[in-house]
Amino acid sequence: MVGWPRGGLSGACLERYRELMATGVAPERIVVLAAGREEAQRMSARLEGAFERFAGPLRVETWMSFAVRMLAEFWGEVLGREPTLGTTFEPVVLDFALTRHCVERACALCPDHEARFENCGLKEERVWDQIASAAWIACTSGISLEAVGERLRAAWPDGEDTQRLALLGALSCCARRTRDYIRERGAIDAAGAVELFGRVVMGLDAFWGSFDHLVVDRAEDSCAVALDLFGRCQERGKGLFLAYTVGGGGLYTGVPQLAAEFVVRRTRFRYLDRPDPAGEALRWLADRIARRIHPEFKNPLPVAVPDPIPQPVLLEGQTVIDAAEAVAAAIRALLATGVLPGRIAVVAPLIDAPVATVIESVLGLPLHTPRPPASLLQQPLVRTLLSALDLAYPQWGRFPTFGEVRLMLGLLLDLDPVRAELLAADVFDPVGRVLRSREAVRYPERVGFEKLDRYQDLIDWLADNPQQDAPDCTLGRLYTDLLTEVICEPADQQLLFELMGIARRLRLSGIAAVPQGLGAVLRFAHAPPTRPPASDRLVFSTPWSYINQGFAADYQFWFDITSERWSRPSWVGLYNHRVLTPEWDGCRYDYQRDQNSRTRRLARTLFNLCCRTSRGLHLVRSALSARGEANSGQLDRLILSAAERAI
Repeated sequence: MVGWPRGGLSGACLERYRELMATGVAPERIVVLAAGREEAQRMSARLEGAFERFAGPLRVETWMSFAVRMLAEFWGEVLGREPTLGTTFEPVVLDFALTRHCVERACALCPDHEARFENCGLKEERVWDQIASAAWIACTSGISLEAVGERLRAAWPDGEDTQRLALLGALSCCARRTRDYIRERGAIDAAGAVELFGRVVMGLDAFWGSFDHLVVDRAEDSCAVALDLFGRCQERGKGLFLAYTVGGGGLYTGVPQLAAEFVVRRTRFRYLDRPDPAGEALRWLADRIARRIHPEFKNPLPVAVPDPIPQPVLLEGQTVIDAAEAVAAAIRALLATGVLPGRIAVVAPLIDAPVATVIESVLGLPLHTPRPPASLLQQPLVRTLLSALDLAYPQWGRFPTFGEVRLMLGLLLDLDPVRAELLAADVFDPVGRVLRSREAVRYPERVGFEKLDRYQDLIDWLADNPQQDAPDCTLGRLYTDLLTEVICEPADQQLLFELMGIARRLRLSGIAAVPQGLGAVLRFAHAPPTRPPASDRLVFSTPWSYINQGFAADYQFWFDITSERWSRPSWVGLYNHRVLTPEWDGCRYDYQRDQNSRTRRLARTLFNLCCRTSRGLHLVRSALSARGEANSGQLDRLILSAAERAI
């Protein structure tokens, strides 16, 4: 089923599920692959609500969770074919944070690593991230770790840049060392899990006997291993239903061109022509913009010329701040006509804090800004709980600083900053490395007698904590015994459960002892993503965050449209994600090839964005960039000419 962005394709997947159920197919014989965890939860809720007497397991999951679950289900068969994996009872698959921690440890053990990467221009943490990301992209593409370095070397445009070529070639060694480091400790990284799924699990007859139908949403984001799964489904006579969004395919692991070829050549595809009629004119404009930017852009969906032709509104300013003020004035005019703030979105290639501040201050409205997940260590509650663990496990040899104690007391006892400072000053003993009892407080009436009772309960509880208990268990008991009234907000509870989960996974993985490993792992662990905005929140987002989180609006403002940041380069630090997929043709990725790839992605991005607005599009440009340099981009003129040529 081929359709527009936000054209009802997820609903078509659910409809297909209902059709299969109506024909007598048992729910446990149907696997539904959703685009992400939140999408899977929404689809599960909609399916459960559609059947009054629902019985049987509901198999709605993401591509990654499906691969990991199948690996666990057929783990015995996998061990029989891969004896080097060891004899663990079940596969221990490491998450993002644990994998990057292992990259750090493996690289630290390599005598040549520091010399190879000291002049690469990236911080150490960024290098570790690049190594893990390159391995992940390669394995989801069915490419061996040994081939990563050679592919990148062959694609680098400057064949005489020996230093860069040596760096690119070393990525294979780093990835292999990390894989061996993890395997020696009885665990598997996520990239290795996908590799085992594609190489071993998909070759098992028992796996193919575990389901009869596969329903896939957002098939355009599929990786090469997933496309192989789809092809084998057809060969095995399994039912296959794909929902393909035109203009999608923005994931680094995705192979949108191969996915499109699969849909055209190997499926009986039809078009889902049930989008919202209110956005028909903007969908026509989206098609025109995409073809203007990249003439080879293909949209097989029928497009009728609207009457009147939609014209983007151009807003200008001398500086970025002037342009932000122009945006705020235009939004204020829309609000005066009764448009809700939640139906307006500002999309920019970079979330600029001064721009957001200007818009918020002029309008007097809060913005919803979906940002990349922040590090867990940046969360005050997480730092507080880690300080509590340091006190509960004195054998770790760690003792919180005065600032950490002050933060802990303020949050766990619900004290204002002044009282938290007074209490911490009296009870903090850096020499004895303990927190004194409540009798050490010189002015108890200033802190509050009820708060002091709670403080004494806290330090008594930490002192009596069984030293043999695991940290994740200690956190759970601390919450149930003392903190249920303090950690009562859903967001705070989610942070607590996330920290408990990381401590538990680290303990079970055997990668490192928890006292030494937990803090290091949390450097790479991320807080849960931001929740969808309320109807009264105006969205300020980057293009692909806006698309991937499923946002839509009546009016969109494409901010700083002449900035080069609207078009992402193919080379990201040390690697090129296109080179690590089957879509690469083996040629050098020179300037012309990179430009072609960038314009292709930009065409898909703007097409997808424009399809997510229904009433108006505003282009915002400034003469000078945030650095005071002249903006010389031509993207605004290309977009405006796309509509003018049809008049």
